[in-house]
Amino acid sequence: MHPIARLLSRHSLMAASVVATALLLAAAPVAAQDLEDWQEDELRSLCDVVRSARAGEIVALEDPFELDPTFIKATDGETYVPFTLTIDPDAVADDVAIYLYVDEHQDGPVEPGDEDCPQGVFADAYFVGAPESDGAVRISRAFNAPGGLYDVYVAIRDSAGEDGDRNDDPTVLLLRDEVEVPDFWTPDLQISTIFVAESIAPLNAPLTPEQQIVRPYALGAFEILPKFELSFTQGEELAPLFFVYNPGLQDGAKPNVTVEFDFHRQTADGEEFFNRTPPQEFNSQTLPPDFDLTIGHQIVAGQQVPLRSFPAGSYRLEVKVTDNTSGAEVVHNIAFSVGA
Repeated sequence: MHPIARLLSRHSLMAASVVATALLLAAAPVAAQDLEDWQEDELRSLCDVVRSARAGEIVALEDPFELDPTFIKATDGETYVPFTLTIDPDAVADDVAIYLYVDEHQDGPVEPGDEDCPQGVFADAYFVGAPESDGAVRISRAFNAPGGLYDVYVAIRDSAGEDGDRNDDPTVLLLRDEVEVPDFWTPDLQISTIFVAESIAPLNAPLTPEQQIVRPYALGAFEILPKFELSFTQGEELAPLFFVYNPGLQDGAKPNVTVEFDFHRQTADGEEFFNRTPPQEFNSQTLPPDFDLTIGHQIVAGQQVPLRSFPAGSYRLEVKVTDNTSGAEVVHNIAFSVGA
């Protein structure tokens, strides 16, 4: 059995509570962080740009980079939002300063407050290296928030570091995005983002809060390396993984959930069914005796599908989750391609 399959099997059937309380990251307000003078100088220029953008004084004509958010149920009514920024390597230096600002969505300009850096629902600053990999710079972080619609601002500038030449008028890349954060704290059957994994590695011990900040896809018992470009060769495997939330209970503790994976191929005549893998069953017969959703155990669903039998082309994976207790269903789709 492939290492990913073994890992999924172990954590699906051993009832590990994989999303620990540590995922609810309450970052210290930017103003409260212990920043050095040079960091405060660089951060101030980013805060000024975000303040101006919120006030309607700056309007971005196009997005200078991409923000890819994902969503996982956290604790205390909140959602954990790991995200990845994908940046053109020609647009940034080897080291960058980043200011992240998240607040409830506003339809119009917002009058600036008195604080140097707005705090909003979530705010944080990062001074990080920006290494290039596969033709892009990718930087991953996370925030947490209750379900709702948010304005997310990310401002980035080159960082000169402690001993570098300071530019009084730096070029700042600014992204403003509206992000709909799902509310997983309802009675409705729901699932997390479906992660397509490049790899999955077990964690021998929980990460420290500092480690969690820079490794946001570490989810308690394992760490996901997401695959961002869903283009595969026939020698690769497709490995979707996700969590199932709020199923009905049988015997007061266990779910009765079926997860199905159907593949559809895009052809010149339209879409046609290609194949399906065996469904996954999560119930009192397949789960261990001590599995108990009421104490934090979680359903971790996922499969690992070799693509060697997939002809080159474009595909849609349909994932259907059925709660056999309530009859509720959730369907999500993933588009991907396979090359020769």
